[in-house]
Amino acid sequence: MARGSVKAEAITPIVNMENCTLCGLCARVCPYSAITVDKKLKKTGVVEAACAGCGTCSARGAAAVLVAGCHLGDCHYINANYQTKRRVEKLWKKMERLGLDENRLQLAWITAAEGEKLASKIKEMQSIVDKVGKEEIEKTIAAFS
Repeated sequence: MARGSVKAEAITPIVNMENCTLCGLCARVCPYSAITVDKKLKKTGVVEAACAGCGTCSARGAAAVLVAGCHLGDCHYINANYQTKRRVEKLWKKMERLGLDENRLQLAWITAAEGEKLASKIKEMQSIVDKVGKEEIEKTIAAFS
């Protein structure tokens, strides 16, 4: 590792085929062409070697997004969680200006030892997802396109 730089592990998304509609939106917005959608085989996949873990695929068209990380002041990536907090706060302000429900973007500080907290947050996110209609998703896509 060079002085002044930190290498972070990429986060590779996992496609939940129960929820995937094979619309291809995630593949169209991926800046790395790391997502494949095969409508004939009814399968969507992520090419891990091409995926940079940027999250663009899930941010557009998603009913809700959960951003989770180490507790503030407790991250081995030095200040990554503080940067994430600032980015999410900017997105909340933008969502508010655009008339979008900011609850659809959640930020949680959860350690690996807090399994119950993570499970509770995921249940909370599912209740948000269940309430988001197609019109709200289309409004979000238009606003961020």
